[in-house]
Amino acid sequence: MPDGNNRTTEAELSWVVLGVLYERTSGTMSIRGLIREIPNRIQLTPEDGERSETRPNEEVWEQRVRNITSHHNTAGNYIAEGFLEHVSGGLGITQAGRQHYEHNC
Repeated sequence: MPDGNNRTTEAELSWVVLGVLYERTSGTMSIRGLIREIPNRIQLTPEDGERSETRPNEEVWEQRVRNITSHHNTAGNYIAEGFLEHVSGGLGITQAGRQHYEHNC
């Protein structure tokens, strides 16, 4: 469910990332690859497509995908919760992430 600004939340995007990685044999993907795949998985809002104020070359939702890594120490973040891990240039799903996805799908 989008936030008060009708933008897809970082938590929603994290869930989609978890699903994408769950389906991959390697369990990993580059951030660029995830950004290409996410629009195939969820319907982004018009507000998601607005330009980021802090990253003008990105749309808001793309920034939020990158924030998964940037906010790795924040409670509720999928890296902080142990579901995802940072890998060179991207993200990987952990065993805990696989279990979380299986139990909540």
